[in-house]
Amino acid sequence: MSDNNGILVVAMPQRAMLPPAVFELLSAGRGLAGALNAPLAAALIGGNSEQAQELVERGAGAVYVFDHPSLANFNDELYCRAVAELVESKKFSRILLPSSIAGKSLAARLSVKLQAALVSEVSEIDAAAGKAKRSFFSGNLIAEVELKAPVQIMTVAPMFFPRAEKQAGRTGEVSVVAFNPQAQSVKTEFVSFQPEESNEVDLGS
Repeated sequence: MSDNNGILVVAMPQRAMLPPAVFELLSAGRGLAGALNAPLAAALIGGNSEQAQELVERGAGAVYVFDHPSLANFNDELYCRAVAELVESKKFSRILLPSSIAGKSLAARLSVKLQAALVSEVSEIDAAAGKAKRSFFSGNLIAEVELKAPVQIMTVAPMFFPRAEKQAGRTGEVSVVAFNPQAQSVKTEFVSFQPEESNEVDLGS
């Protein structure tokens, strides 16, 4: 996959809504795309046409929509298969996901399946040098990670990149991607969602 090019943002709606973290991913992706002179696209898993258009208006040049019923709820096994097939067919070199529980779980699976480099909780990206920074211990320690693999996966820490602004009327390519969940055996199954009962604000959403 040495001829890979292009930036892919993975957008996963939560309770039928796009979380703000997706718009931060688009901002980070736009910076990468500009530095590498590469196209920026988004994979919308379990979303709808209205959400696809919003991704376009916030900077994605193309949006690939996976609307199969089996993807309506998060299943990292199925999501990994869908994203991996897209990456391999479209030759993306950078994959951005949120640093949420779901995002990190999916990123780990993708890294193994695509034999890709992986760094989590990214707070800064130097595309020209092929490096990314992440913080530890509430920002008291900053690590710089060099990525050398042709395919690179990053989960982006929340609130380090601005949310991509919406540009009404912006156009882009929106296409529905066929997905067959029966193509391979699946060992995991979504059963139900139980919301957490807490008054705390989820900073990673």
